[in-house]
Amino acid sequence: MKLSSILASGLFFSGIIASPVAASGAAESSAASNSNETMIPSDNSTDVSIEGFKKLCFSHHQKSFCPGRNRSKCIKSHTPEKGPKKAANFCGFWCTKMKNTEDCGFNRQLYNYEPKDWTCKDDMSFDC
Repeated sequence: MKLSSILASGLFFSGIIASPVAASGAAESSAASNSNETMIPSDNSTDVSIEGFKKLCFSHHQKSFCPGRNRSKCIKSHTPEKGPKKAANFCGFWCTKMKNTEDCGFNRQLYNYEPKDWTCKDDMSFDC
């Protein structure tokens, strides 16, 4: 019974990782169109734009999005702009150690982090 639960969970998470994600209207943002840098929108979204990048480099972006690489400091830092729930989701994802695409997909589910314009499989790099 435990083996079938593990297999079912694995299939579920692999389906999530492989599923396409619709591109957001990030190109419509004037800030995004004027910059080639990853940005955090000023609304209460948990999105991180990848405009101007071929792939997100997890270790580089983790330093930017998880202040002090500490989840509680990150939540405190991002709560004013995102609100407590979205800050917790955002920081839970970015402050977690990840080594590969599977870790990324699992943590997106675990922390309910749903960026709109990128996927772990297609847009995240762990060997940069």
